[in-house]
Amino acid sequence: MTKITSIFDRIKTLFLLLVVMSIASGATNLTCSDGYTKYLNNIFTSGSNTSTNLVSNLFELDADIIEFDVEKIWTYDGDEQLQDKEQFKLLFTDADDTVLAETKYTNDIDNTAGSVGNTQFTNLGTTVLPLGKKWLKLVHRASAQYADNLNYANSVKFKGLCYKATKAPKPTGAKCYALTDNSPDLHEFFVNPDTNPLPSPYIQKVDRTFNGEGSAYRASDKKVYSFQNNGTFSDLYSIEVETGKSEKVVSKLLESDVDGAAFYIERTTNREVLYILAGQDKSKLYAFYVDNWTSVNTYPKKVMGMSDLDSLAIDRNTGKAYSIDDYNYNDKAPKLYELDLLSAEATYKFTLAEV
Repeated sequence: MTKITSIFDRIKTLFLLLVVMSIASGATNLTCSDGYTKYLNNIFTSGSNTSTNLVSNLFELDADIIEFDVEKIWTYDGDEQLQDKEQFKLLFTDADDTVLAETKYTNDIDNTAGSVGNTQFTNLGTTVLPLGKKWLKLVHRASAQYADNLNYANSVKFKGLCYKATKAPKPTGAKCYALTDNSPDLHEFFVNPDTNPLPSPYIQKVDRTFNGEGSAYRASDKKVYSFQNNGTFSDLYSIEVETGKSEKVVSKLLESDVDGAAFYIERTTNREVLYILAGQDKSKLYAFYVDNWTSVNTYPKKVMGMSDLDSLAIDRNTGKAYSIDDYNYNDKAPKLYELDLLSAEATYKFTLAEV
């Protein structure tokens, strides 16, 4: 009988020990409502602007997420000391660590006497976000970089959160890409003439800036191609539209600056060709087979009918090519030309009202 009682006493002692350990560690359950994702972690900081873990990267958000709703964020502190501002907030940054948006702070840990082992669940509400890849950061209030630069201890532990990420509705219309010649910004947008105002572009940072004015989207491999002029010759690069990573494809493809470019699959040969307008005020039409980057026979050709064309687009259904004159952004509206790809003859079509 004594041995049995001893066993029960040990079980009771073990149970009480587990309860005490559970309380001391702040153990509880994080329950999320339907439609919310549970994210658990265990990030502790002792607070003060000299502490570690004041800023922690949580996870990356997709480019098309435009709202981030935090139903609850779980924080805990088991320290007996009474400290104020034991708080976190969430920060949203781009790839360059530029702050795009932020939430309010979590509820402060209860600092009244006897509140050791205090847990807080805070609703941070909904944060509106721009298009583009984003990174979610956890920031303690003592952070000198992103918060209040507090120089005293305010220890707290982040345990998890319940969140809902809302994606932008899928746009309709043709997708277009545009790359400037003075920044690493690749613009992506959908063309829909019935949209008013026109949609804002999503901007993907490219790993370098290209000085060539012409760039072209290649549907066969879903990459954008651009040019870098190195004084005399222009090199051809491909760009991953999802990451902005560039790669040199051909060195010294042509001896000129590039003003416009477009890919087209020839109907008669079923070979893909890259057409290029180059030469500035003495425009020439170049053509290269994509499978080996050799020049198509009889090219380049001097453009007739207009000596200063800029940009190039080809209707894949008809094979007709279009370009505009290289205007100076003055009061004169640019003129649109149809360009015969076989003869390089440019024919005036009309003047654009607004560009």
